[in-house]
Amino acid sequence: MITEQGADYVLALKKNHGTLYDEVTLCLDEARANEFAEIDHAYHATGDGDHGRIEIRTYGLPSAIDW
Repeated sequence: MITEQGADYVLALKKNHGTLYDEVTLCLDEARANEFAEIDHAYHATGDGDHGRIEIRTYGLPSAIDW
C-alpha cells in the first residue's frame, strides 16, 4: 500500500463535486496568486524533453488547509 511506504495520497477532484471543487479551486488560486506566502507548502519542479520540445511541470502542494 502506498501509505505503508511513507507516501501521501493524491486525489483527483472533478468539477461535478460542486461546492467542494469551487472552494478548493478558490483556495489554490489565491495561494498561487500570493506565491503560497501564508500557507505551509512543498514545491517541486520536474522537466524533460523529447521530440524537440521541453516540458516543465511545477507543483505547489499545501500541507495544511484550515478551512
